[in-house]
Amino acid sequence: MKLLAVLALVSAAAPFLRAVAGQGGDEGAGPLPFAVGAAPAGCDIGQGEWVHDEAARPWYQEWECPYIQPQLTCQAHGRPDKGYQHWRWQPRGCSLPR
Repeated sequence: MKLLAVLALVSAAAPFLRAVAGQGGDEGAGPLPFAVGAAPAGCDIGQGEWVHDEAARPWYQEWECPYIQPQLTCQAHGRPDKGYQHWRWQPRGCSLPR
């Protein structure tokens, strides 16, 4: 089940990661609506690891997020726990803005 949640998060983040890396194919499209700006020099957000962050997560309910497809809302489909919501991506060598 954890693997399925991680795969869903990674597939949802893939367009954002490609856009940041300049591989999106839509070079003239501009930043995504939720993009904050350019990453600091030397920061490769594609390299890092998932870390458990009990204190800072979750910031919203699944149904409030316009980027989560209805098929991927675990709580609406009967998942009893919410532990999967406390994971965040931590790039190596830099931090993502909160």
